[in-house]
Amino acid sequence: MRSRAIWTLLAVTAPVLVIGFWRFNIDVDVFNLLPTESRMAAGLKLYERSFGSSQELVVSLRSPKARVTEGAARSLAEALDASGLSTKVIWRSPFRADPTQLGEFLAYAWFNQPPESFDELAESLGDGRLRPTVESTLERMATSFRPGEVARLSYDPFGITDLADRIASPLAEGIEDPFASADGNFRILFVPLPFEKAGFLKVHHWVKGVNRTIEAWKRDKGLDDSLTVRVTGTPAFVSQSGSGLMKDVLLSALGTLLLVAGLFWLAHRHWLPLVWLLTLLLLVLAVSAATGAILLGTLNAASLGFAAILVGLAADYGLILYQEFAVHPRRSVAEHRSEMAASIFWAAATTAGAFFMITRSSLPGLTQLGTLVGVGILVAALVMLLAFLPPLVGRVDPKRPSALQTRGRLSALSLNRSAPWWITLAAGGLAITVLAQRLPTMDYSTRELGPKDNPAMEALLEIQHEIGGFDDALWLIVDGANEGEVADRLEKAKRVLDKSVQEGLLAGYRLPEA
Repeated sequence: MRSRAIWTLLAVTAPVLVIGFWRFNIDVDVFNLLPTESRMAAGLKLYERSFGSSQELVVSLRSPKARVTEGAARSLAEALDASGLSTKVIWRSPFRADPTQLGEFLAYAWFNQPPESFDELAESLGDGRLRPTVESTLERMATSFRPGEVARLSYDPFGITDLADRIASPLAEGIEDPFASADGNFRILFVPLPFEKAGFLKVHHWVKGVNRTIEAWKRDKGLDDSLTVRVTGTPAFVSQSGSGLMKDVLLSALGTLLLVAGLFWLAHRHWLPLVWLLTLLLLVLAVSAATGAILLGTLNAASLGFAAILVGLAADYGLILYQEFAVHPRRSVAEHRSEMAASIFWAAATTAGAFFMITRSSLPGLTQLGTLVGVGILVAALVMLLAFLPPLVGRVDPKRPSALQTRGRLSALSLNRSAPWWITLAAGGLAITVLAQRLPTMDYSTRELGPKDNPAMEALLEIQHEIGGFDDALWLIVDGANEGEVADRLEKAKRVLDKSVQEGLLAGYRLPEA
């Protein structure tokens, strides 16, 4: 009977474990933690896909002197280049490093101008127009009071670079160097990933390698604390959020297992049932995770918090079965099952149903957590009924003297019959007193949804403040099938924004109409 139960359990769980862990994959993308139906979340994903640096690590440097910061940025870029962790480290405008690239950029910019502007340029460069254009340029140089314009026209007599003034984004006004703050004390550099697609572990090890290189560079250069270096970007968020979630899940699951083991030992003092209970709990976790991988595919990192919840709930079924076995040690395994099956399955069904209701949440992590816990509770009920008692019945004496003495000590600490009522009344009175003083406030912001300690977010906010300068503005992201459709949508957006400004809803706006 015992062997048949164990072999049946292995036959049922082995295929699930093999298929599930073959498909097992953890998703730690911070954007996939956001609500799936949120237009704001969809906009962030669109921005990241079209304009963001999802494959780049952003390193920021700050010191009291601009000259020191610039030299440190150049030196760190060289150190990261030499480390082989990235194919190319960008710490200043590519046009300053290789001015020949500016010609290709200007050609691309002219090609994307309206047809009439492009035709005007082509006409000015046509036969018979070159000499008048050069003479007009010489006249401008002779009468201009701006040295910069004179210097530029001496290299560009045909005015091809005049386009820069027309297409310059209003958002960039006042920003001389997109890699540095206005005072030059703060600079950033970009470190691209050397691979296009990778899982959490690969990205995490790469980010750790970059951090080790930065620390080694600071030691070799003998830099003091006056120079601060921070790291942000999507790889940093993936590394920090993923490692933090994995650590939290591991600690909570192990803590719950230790708590269950301690309470079982305190009450029963038997090694064999304790070890067997913990073994089955680990099996339930593995089967639940594998089943989740089969049903859901990639598992969201936030959903792995199901482990601690499931351990606490699944242990109850084993403890109930063992208590029944301790009260009626002469019964067979079949008798214990027939006595307890209905109670355990009804309890499992109602609890699992409550967790399945969480799957209606708009947060992917909560949706998957509800699915994993719900499935895990049903698995736990089946596993405990099938496999917990067979190795124990006939081998373990649940009424050993040590267990009886332990129960005697516990009963000596029990309270009298009226004590629970007094405790309940005291707790209720305390709650009413506290609520009468101040009702709890609700925080509807998303800040509390993130990690408590998030250096990558702090670095990103610092970059937005020092270089971006628009951390208090809303972003309008416009997409379309082609350039004409984007232009039409920008025109429609302009009319709506104009009306919003007139009604006082917006202080102003800027659109890339060029």
